[in-house]
Amino acid sequence: EGLLRSMEAAGIDHAVVLPVATNPVKCASMNDTSHALDGLDGLTYFAAIHPDAPDWHAELGRAKQLGFKGVKIHPVYQNVDIDDARFIRILSRCGELELIVVMHGGADIGFPGVEKCSPRMLRRALDQAGPVTLVAAHMGGWRNWQEVPEFLLDTGVYLDTAYSLGNIVPIDDHYAPEE
Repeated sequence: EGLLRSMEAAGIDHAVVLPVATNPVKCASMNDTSHALDGLDGLTYFAAIHPDAPDWHAELGRAKQLGFKGVKIHPVYQNVDIDDARFIRILSRCGELELIVVMHGGADIGFPGVEKCSPRMLRRALDQAGPVTLVAAHMGGWRNWQEVPEFLLDTGVYLDTAYSLGNIVPIDDHYAPEE
């Protein structure tokens, strides 16, 4: 309801909802709920997948069959490096299924000093996963923006602009709060 109210106030007709699976056994139930809500009130839902889900392969296939356009992953919240084999297999499978992958990129304000998805790490994952349509949030790597030109600009990765306002010049401490 809050999202719909803010969309109306801003004159937005359509939004994409990106649920994050922080528990590997809840992917199917999260995706069932998202599927039931998909398309209502101008909302498009993506599927949720966790790299430790025991049935990750089947769940991605089911997400495609249910008509999801893509999946959301968040290496920091899911506590797995993006260049870990568990995420590489997910990226590869999403590429095979033509599912878009939207992922958190860079540092996370809630986890200072934790690096799970820097542009450098994402490049290593992409080099192993093969072709996949991927959107890296926060201009490719929140507070790791200085790595984006070197590691991502020649990959075809889409960069979103969410939560990227402020100082985007290289800084010494990637996790220092903005002044």
